[in-house]
Amino acid sequence: GDWSSDVCSSDLSPAEESTLNIYVGCEPPQHVAARVLEHSIRRHASVPVVVHRLDECVAGHRLPVSGRTMFSLQRFFIPEINGFQGVAVYIDSDMLVFDDVRDLIAHRAPGSAVSSAETPPGSGRRRQFSVMVIDCELARWNPLEIHQKAQTNYRDVMYELSFERS
Repeated sequence: GDWSSDVCSSDLSPAEESTLNIYVGCEPPQHVAARVLEHSIRRHASVPVVVHRLDECVAGHRLPVSGRTMFSLQRFFIPEINGFQGVAVYIDSDMLVFDDVRDLIAHRAPGSAVSSAETPPGSGRRRQFSVMVIDCELARWNPLEIHQKAQTNYRDVMYELSFERS
C-alpha cells in the first residue's frame, strides 16, 4: 500500500473508529526499515491501520538533540498528534510484526496510559518501550516538558517513563 504518513492526525469520522493509528519512530536513515515494518503490520492486520512516520509528524517541532537514537523522543508527541483521543500504537522502526496488531490493543492494561512488554521476573532486564500501546485520552503528555526533563534525566524519562503516573 501507499505510505500514509502524509496525514499525521487521526481526524477519524465515526465510520472510521475501528482504524488503528500506528506511529513509527524513525529518521530518514530508517525509512527503508519503516517501510518493511509497515508491510509486516499490514500483512497480518485484521483491522484497518494507518501507519505514520513520526519524523514527518514532528517535523515542525524543534526537538532537543539527545538520546541513543535520533527519534527516541518523538514518541511523546503521539497523544497530541492523535488528538488526545483513542488508542494508538508506537513501534520503533527496527521492529517486525508477525501477528495481528489488534492483539496488542486487546492485551493492554485497562486504565493505564501506556502498556508495554513486561520483563520476566528475575531477568535483570529493564521494561521495554520499543512497542507501546498508548491510551491517548489518559496520556495527557506535554512533549516539550518531557523533552526538557530528558535533557537532565534521560534514563528516568526513557526507561521508567517517570513523568507518567502508573
